[in-house]
Amino acid sequence: MKILENSCLDTESKLNDVEAFYQDLYMEKPIDMNCLNAMLGHINRTLSSENTAQIMESIDYDDILDDARPTPKESSPDLEGIGYEIRYLLVSHPSCRDIIHQVFNEAIHLAKFPTPWQVSCTVILHKKGAKSDLANYRPIARIAADCNVFTRIMNSRAVQVANKIITPYQCGFLPDNAYSASWRNPSNFAAYAVIMLDNDKAFESVHPKYLPQVLLKFGFPEAFVTYHEPLR
Repeated sequence: MKILENSCLDTESKLNDVEAFYQDLYMEKPIDMNCLNAMLGHINRTLSSENTAQIMESIDYDDILDDARPTPKESSPDLEGIGYEIRYLLVSHPSCRDIIHQVFNEAIHLAKFPTPWQVSCTVILHKKGAKSDLANYRPIARIAADCNVFTRIMNSRAVQVANKIITPYQCGFLPDNAYSASWRNPSNFAAYAVIMLDNDKAFESVHPKYLPQVLLKFGFPEAFVTYHEPLR
C-alpha cells in the first residue's frame, strides 16, 4: 500500500493510510483448528519437569539489574517518557530494590502486572526504499522499560530450554544459528531444502490462538503461556 503523492500530503491523510495499512496487516485471519491440531499432533518433544521449573522460578534482584543495565545511547524513551538510563538508576537505587523485586515476582507467580505493562504504542520507523511506501517501514511497539526488562528475563529462560526441543536445523531466532551462517555452509543443502518466507506472511499475521497452543504442546507451563496474554 503506497501513500500516493497527491492524496496524502497532509498529516491527517497520512495517519488514515497508516491506520488502514496496519489494520489490514494485523487483522486476525481465520484458521482451521482441525488443521492446527493435526499439525500439533506431530510434535513429540516436550520440556522436562526440571525445564518447566526453571522457567517459573523466582527472579533474583541481580538478574533484574543485569537485564536493566544495557542502555543503548540511541534508544528512545519508553512509553512513559523515561529514558533507559534513568530507569536503570531507579532500578539500581537501594530504596527501590524491594518494591522492584516484589513487582517482578508477583508478575511471574501471580500474573499481576502493573497497568503500564499492559499498554503499548506502535510507532513506525523507515527501513529502506521510498518513504511513500508503507511496506518500507518497520512497526515497533514501545512499552514500559521495566516491562521490557521482565520480557528479556523470561525470553532468556524460554530460549535456554527451547534449545533442548528445537531441531538443530532450525535457523534464525536462536543464538549462534543465524540464517546467514547456514547459507554459507554448503553441507546444509545436501539433504535439506531451505524455505524462505515473507516475514509479513510468517510473523505479522500469526493467529493469537496459534502460539499458546504450540507452547502448551511443547510443555511450557500453563502459567507462562497464560500470563503472556496481557502482554501480547
